[in-house]
Amino acid sequence: MLFGFSLRDKAQTWLNDFKETEWSAISQAFLEEFFPPTKTAEIRHKLTTFTQEPGESLREAWDRFKALQRSCPHHNIEKWFLVQIFYHGLQDETKNTVDSAAGGVFLYKEVDAGYDFLANLAANHYSTTRTTSMKGKLDVDAYALLSSQVAALNLKIDSLKAPQSGTPPMSINAMSSVAPVTTSYCEVCGIQGHFGHECSYSLQDTTQLEQFHPPHPHVARPPFQQGASRNAPPGFNRPPHQGYQQQAPQTSATPEPNNKLIANMQKTAEINQKNHDESIKELKNQNRMLENQVAQLADTLSQRQSGTLPGQPTPP
Repeated sequence: MLFGFSLRDKAQTWLNDFKETEWSAISQAFLEEFFPPTKTAEIRHKLTTFTQEPGESLREAWDRFKALQRSCPHHNIEKWFLVQIFYHGLQDETKNTVDSAAGGVFLYKEVDAGYDFLANLAANHYSTTRTTSMKGKLDVDAYALLSSQVAALNLKIDSLKAPQSGTPPMSINAMSSVAPVTTSYCEVCGIQGHFGHECSYSLQDTTQLEQFHPPHPHVARPPFQQGASRNAPPGFNRPPHQGYQQQAPQTSATPEPNNKLIANMQKTAEINQKNHDESIKELKNQNRMLENQVAQLADTLSQRQSGTLPGQPTPP
C-alpha cells in the first residue's frame, strides 16, 4: 500500500502500530487521529466563505482554493457547491472575465464541465496583477511622500529667507532710535521705565539750583557775575557760579548705560543671525538628501528592460 510511504515521523509510527489492514478502517482512524472535528470545521468554513483577495489573479485564487480542498479531503462538500462557492467569491472584474470566456453566463454550464473549465482557464490565465499592483502602489506612495517632504522643506526655506530678501536687516543706529518709542529709557541715569525729563536725578539738580539762586517775583535779578562779586561773604574766595559750573558736567546727556544697551542689542542680533544661518544650512542639507532619494526612486521606476513586462524578474 502506497499510503504508508507518504507518511513520516508521528504518522508513520501510528500506522506501524495500527493493526487493521482494511483501507476504510485505516482512513477513518487516520482522520480521527490527525484531523479533529475542530480542525475540520475550520477548513470547511474557509472553503464555504472563500473570496478572491484584492489584486489576486485567477490562477492564484484557484490554486489557493485547491490547496484548501487538499488540506481537508474529507470536507464532504459536493462538487457543484464548490463551483458556485469559487465563482461567487471572485472579484467583479475576474467574474466578468470568466463569463466572457464561457461565452455567456458561466453558471449555465454542467457541473463537471464548469469545474474543468475553471481549471483550464486558471491554468492559461496566469497573471502578475497582484505583484505589479502592490509594487506600483508602494513605489507611488514612497515617491509622493518624498515629493511632499521636499515641497515642505522648500516652503520652509523660502519662509526663512523672506526676511533677508524682502526687508533689509535693521542697523544698530536704527534700532537705538526706535527703542525709546516702544520702551521708555532715561538718557540721564540710563535706567528703563521713565524718560529724562521724569528722572529724579534731573529734578534734584534743578531743585538744588533753584535753592541756591531763588527767583524773586518783584526784584529784577542783576547780572550773574556782578551779583556774585557784590554779594559774596567775607572769606569766600570763589564765586558761587564756579561751584555750579563744576556740578554741571554731572548731568550728561549720553551716559554709559546707553552704550551698553546698544552693545547688548548688537550681540543679540548677531546671535540670532547666526542661528538663522545654521537653520537654513541644515534645511538645505535635508532638502538635498530628499532630492537625491527622489531622483534615485524615479530612475529605478524608469529603468525597465525593453521586451519585458512589469513585475517580471530581470534576467542576469
